[in-house]
Amino acid sequence: MNKADYKAIAEQLRCPSGSLGEQTADNMFRTNGNMINETIDMLDIRPNGRVLEIGFGSARHLPYLLGQAAGITYFGLDMSELMVDLARANNGRLIRDGVVRFLKVTGDAGLDFPEGYFASSFSVNTLYFWKQPIQHLKEINRVLKREGLLALSFVPVDFARTLPFTRHGFSLYSPTEVEHLLLESGFSRIYQYGYKEKTISNSGQEMIRPFVIVTGTKI
Repeated sequence: MNKADYKAIAEQLRCPSGSLGEQTADNMFRTNGNMINETIDMLDIRPNGRVLEIGFGSARHLPYLLGQAAGITYFGLDMSELMVDLARANNGRLIRDGVVRFLKVTGDAGLDFPEGYFASSFSVNTLYFWKQPIQHLKEINRVLKREGLLALSFVPVDFARTLPFTRHGFSLYSPTEVEHLLLESGFSRIYQYGYKEKTISNSGQEMIRPFVIVTGTKI
């Protein structure tokens, strides 16, 4: 692969679109499926809770999420119109039943929800693309209930910088830097959890990849 190929991968990961968008969605679910499930497990979702996800891709993980407890209501936000369409196609019955909603957003920090609306929130491998991370996190904090939990999952900077596509438009973080972002945004009881997994990279290479989940609670 050359520089243009890696730049194209980075652009698709930020906002899948066009003829390669569905393939990118499939690749992301294959690559990130375990990370998504580990993040959902971290939320300890309770019955009848509202859950907010930032960046849902194809949303093929929703059966796992909705199986965590009875009466869950899910709201997903994504910048990609293609991912919104694909997620709706994959979850038509759940939409008709009023269990899930998928919304296209611009990527700005503002969230069009009232204060204290969600019991928990999570995002997997999207932090790299947030232009204003503090503002994003403050808004997530605002829309969480008291004792609401946020879980952010990402590949730490030391490993992520070895992946050639991350040179194009990614902001990379260490676990400590993400902890500081959460603290500055009003979260408390912040913890980090490290993992390693065997997976296939978005450029098609088999690898052992570390990832981190950082959690914070709204007090």
